[in-house]
Amino acid sequence: MQNKGIMNRKFRSGILFGLVLVLLLMGCDQRRNDRNLTGLPPMDKDDMINPLPTVQPAWQNIELVNVHSGESFTLSDFRGKTVIFETMATWCPFCKRQQEEVKRALDNLDPEQVVAVILDVDPSETAVSLEAFASEEGYTWPYAVTTQAMSTALEDAFGDQILSPTSTPIVIIYPDGSFEITPFGLKSWDTLVTYVENGTVDDHP
Repeated sequence: MQNKGIMNRKFRSGILFGLVLVLLLMGCDQRRNDRNLTGLPPMDKDDMINPLPTVQPAWQNIELVNVHSGESFTLSDFRGKTVIFETMATWCPFCKRQQEEVKRALDNLDPEQVVAVILDVDPSETAVSLEAFASEEGYTWPYAVTTQAMSTALEDAFGDQILSPTSTPIVIIYPDGSFEITPFGLKSWDTLVTYVENGTVDDHP
């Protein structure tokens, strides 16, 4: 009988210990709900529905100089707008034809929502020669001469053909910073308009 009483007391002690352990674990779970692993308050519903924007690629954050104004800028400065981004050289006849198509596309798009940025990727050309070219043609949107850092970043992102002016490369950068490279070769103004309005270069004839 004495052994049975001792066993009963041990059994009751075990149950009591288990209950205390469960209560302690519940308290820890509540504290974890109050603070996340970073030590900061948990995100509310709006934070989860609207997460922080993704990091933009390096080439969108490299500083360039607008040859018209001498002011520095980056492609990410245009976040919230669609950017028609073309690489070119002043000696390239295909580039000039493509910029005429870009100009006509801009004439048919909302200037508050869409901009063009043209990058001269020929390292032998200068800001002075590029500004003279753009002004003579009446192109007033931002023009810039590439830097080594920019050329490297573009090649890493798109391959070496992005630096071939005669391929008339164009990248469409959407308002959220996402982007698509268009097919190489001349693009008509209405094709560019369709890319911008559809928000994609896919499924276009």
